[in-house]
This record gives sequence, structure tokens and C-alpha cells, in this order.
Amino acid sequence: MKKKMLLTIDVDYHPGSEIGVEKILDLLDRKEIKATFFIAGKFAEEYEEVIEKIYNKGHEIGCHGYSHGKDQEENFVDLELDEQRKRIKVASEILSRISGGDIRLFRAPFGKVSVNTIKVLEEFGYKCDSSVTAMRFDFGFGVGNNIRAFFAPTRPYHPSEHNIFREGNSKILEVPMSAFIVPLTLSAIRAFGVKSVCRLFDFSNRFFDPVVFYLHPWEVMKTDEIFLWEGLPKRHMKNRGENALLGLERFIDYVGKKSEFLLYRDIMEVEPRYASQ
Repeated sequence: MKKKMLLTIDVDYHPGSEIGVEKILDLLDRKEIKATFFIAGKFAEEYEEVIEKIYNKGHEIGCHGYSHGKDQEENFVDLELDEQRKRIKVASEILSRISGGDIRLFRAPFGKVSVNTIKVLEEFGYKCDSSVTAMRFDFGFGVGNNIRAFFAPTRPYHPSEHNIFREGNSKILEVPMSAFIVPLTLSAIRAFGVKSVCRLFDFSNRFFDPVVFYLHPWEVMKTDEIFLWEGLPKRHMKNRGENALLGLERFIDYVGKKSEFLLYRDIMEVEPRYASQ
């Protein structure tokens, strides 16, 4: 029996990255795959036609904060409860208005999420969060250096009201992103190559169900096509553009032989034991 695979795209607020979204949509069309797009509210506000296109093609839409991207300070671990509430409310309203449907999926900027975030998501009727990356550690090079997240469950779970990295009674379903020390991402493909990440997928597949992979639209764009932010780490410059898109396509082909591509709503439907309480 094939395992479940969630292909997710984090659309940060980087003006110009709509070009990368178009490239990804073209690839998904060719492969006949539906994916989940976690979109920053500010990006949706400025590029409504792009969001409409994503939705009309049958892809799933979730919230990725309000201004994450150009705003490198939008961190839902550090933000106060009221500020989190304000940003999630505004972003949710924008995305709902454009897509014509309720937004019930969330992924925090940088994957940094707190118990306060879960409280706000419950208030606004969200059903699912996918911010925690279990079994990941970045050795000081990224944002995943949280030892508690490393030991989080690798299957969907309802977090504790005191510790998002432990099971509890929250109404929110946490669907953890996948890793095996290194996160399962297009960034990893750009850094280590397709073959290495295919092996990483095979290891992750032993622990995670569903397996969750993510990427950003700016990764499939050339470095001279888009400006990201001041002080951009050099690792983000490597193997972008067509090389990244080709690597993504090869990875999708490999994974497709072993997994079924689904959406978060499919997980909720086919696995009723995971449904919100």
C-alpha cells in the first residue's frame, strides 16, 4: 500500500515570486498533481489573480502569516498573543475573500509556532497546522534548532495546550513536516542533490505518514530575477532557477512511484481518527 505524500509550497511575500508560482503550477499541471499552497496574506493582497489561479486549478490554500518574506521579523514564537491574533485574522480574511472559501490550514513563518498560535487558530476555526518539523536539527545553520521539535511525533497529532511538540487535547490537528536530521525540502535538493534527498525521503518514509515536503517559489527563479532580503545567506543562492525546477521534477517522479499525492483535506477524510475533536 502506498503511503501518503503532501507536496506543499510556502508562498512568502516577495514581490516578483509570482513568476515562480507560475512555474510550479505548470509543473504540477504536467504531472497532474494537486498541492497545498501556504500563502502570506500580504502576497495574496497584492496578487489576487495568482491566488485565484491556484484555487481554480484545484489546489489547496492555507495561511502563511501576513507579511512573512520581506518581513523577516514575523516570528510566531516571539510575537505577543494579540499581535498573532491580529496578523492571522487579517491574512485569513484576505485569503478567504479571494478564494471564496474558509481558510482552515496554517503554517507559521519559519515553521516557528507556539502554544499561543494554536490558541489563536482554535479561536478562528482553523482545523490543521503544519509547522512543526520532527526529527530535524540544523546545527546552527537554519531555523530548526529546537530540540523539543526534534522529538515531536512524526504522525498527525493533537498538541498539548502547554507544549506544541507533545500530544494533548487541542482541537487543532498538527501534521508535522518531514525530516531525517535534514528537512525534506527543495532547499535540501539544491544543497545535496536529488539522489541524496531521494534517499532522505526513503528514511523519512519509515517514520512519517503522511510525508510532508515543502519548497518556495523563489527557489525556482534565477538569482537575478528576484530580490529577497538584505543579508541573504549564501546557501540560498545555490542551484536556483531551472536546476531547482528540474531537481523538483525528478524528485516528484521518484516519490510518485512509492507514494500517493494528497491534500490535507484528504488526510482528514481518509483518516477519521485524525479529525478534529
